[in-house]
Amino acid sequence: MRGRAVTCAGAEDERRHLGLVSDIARGKKSLKVDLKSQKGLDLFLKLADEADVIVEAFRPGVAKRLGIDYETISARNPRVVYCAISAFGQSGPYRDRPAHDLAVQALAGTVDLCAD
Repeated sequence: MRGRAVTCAGAEDERRHLGLVSDIARGKKSLKVDLKSQKGLDLFLKLADEADVIVEAFRPGVAKRLGIDYETISARNPRVVYCAISAFGQSGPYRDRPAHDLAVQALAGTVDLCAD
């Protein structure tokens, strides 16, 4: 599994994977998997069985609903390092809000600090 990245998506807009992602993922291999289909989930779980590290960035509860949460993955692969990242953490008033780096920076006011 070394050197492979798996991008998982449902019916997401392809444009989300352009721009910044192509810059930070330069040189990496990727595979798009539809976790909402049984075939996609089966493929992901097969890859997870051999993975050293899994990083997911869904809102809290989404990975569990998809069947790729830590409990499910670690039962199949006890040596896996599983990292769950969300914009506003796993608890608190904003936990279910979807966001990524730029939105969180804007909310925190750091975008304003970078303005001319």
